[in-house]
Amino acid sequence: MSSREMTINNLVIRILVFGIGVTIVIVTFHIYRVKNVTKKHGIENPDYEVQYKRELYSDLDPESIFNSVEKQ
Repeated sequence: MSSREMTINNLVIRILVFGIGVTIVIVTFHIYRVKNVTKKHGIENPDYEVQYKRELYSDLDPESIFNSVEKQ
């Protein structure tokens, strides 16, 4: 134990410094991983939006499927 007195303000400051430090490390790691994945797949400017990909099997032509989905 140290001889310094632990006050609530000191505790809050330590928690904030720790939280900000961990956040910086995690965000830096995430950006690094996203850049590696985009480089691997040949994407130059990722938009960082969520994208869904599904395969659709139907006897209808693509235009009529697009029109029916667009209306909803």
